[in-house]
Amino acid sequence: MSFWHALGQTLRGAAEGFIRTGKQIMGASAQVIRKVVETARDSLDEVVRRIQRARGDANSEKEVVERQLQEVNARIARLRKNHQQNGALTGREQEEWKRLKARRDQLIDDLQNLDTAEFAQDVVDEASEYKTREVTEADAHLIDMVTGQSTYGKRCRACSRAMVLQWERRAAAPSLRDFFWGCSGWYVKLANGRSACTHTERLADADFRIFANVKRPEFQVTATELSRRVLDPGRQKRLREALDGIREQNRTSSVGISQYRCPVHGESLRLRRKNATADELLDEYFLGCPQWLPERLGCNFLIKLKSPGRISAVISEGYGQDAMKVLDA
Repeated sequence: MSFWHALGQTLRGAAEGFIRTGKQIMGASAQVIRKVVETARDSLDEVVRRIQRARGDANSEKEVVERQLQEVNARIARLRKNHQQNGALTGREQEEWKRLKARRDQLIDDLQNLDTAEFAQDVVDEASEYKTREVTEADAHLIDMVTGQSTYGKRCRACSRAMVLQWERRAAAPSLRDFFWGCSGWYVKLANGRSACTHTERLADADFRIFANVKRPEFQVTATELSRRVLDPGRQKRLREALDGIREQNRTSSVGISQYRCPVHGESLRLRRKNATADELLDEYFLGCPQWLPERLGCNFLIKLKSPGRISAVISEGYGQDAMKVLDA
């Protein structure tokens, strides 16, 4: 997959200075956008000439890499269990730990390159539909929908780990001021039980300037209209059926929802249902890392689907179609 790696590196170099979250770019100037589109088009022309020698397309390659990542994470988990049981690792185990951590970093980088190549393909294919737009309170759902999705280009100023777009969890319907960047080091627990890093940042004004495919259905409705559709009691049965369908798909598949990845382990998150008898849809489902274990022994990274924007985003990703079609079926 060397050409995908080269393409990803080229595009990420061209993209320096902005943040890509999910299927959109945040905080990009027109000049940067032009550079990215031109680089994507030139690079993809070269890829087309070489793709016959590749092992499948980007999606199949992504599945192969993720399975390898799962195996590495499982081996790291076994070493962690040995450390907990024995109080220390042997010299050989310490060397294996280092090799596995390095291998995991490489696999996560490969997945990021594949994600970048996939995004570039979409930009090239739908170039006329990509526009820059300023997000206001009226369409705050455009930010909310990418909350927790994989973020590229945003690093923690304190420790250089990847940062994740998050929200004030006390807010039932997030407004723009409720979003912030949180360091993924919060989910890395040290021996003393504390988080490796707790740095957060408020979103800058430029972060509300996004570059995306404005023909996507979520751009055609306001935050108020989206909330009305998702929270309509008459539609919630269909929503639960759709979410349970994604959950079953995640359960039987070797991968989860690729737009959402654990910032620590790199694996795609799986949709889970917290309470099958809950009456409140906004407190029923969440996305969790496959490395989760009870008693807080595993990864505790999760994304709660506690807003209409996040519910519609997961349905869109899980079905490969927009949530509006599910709502209005």
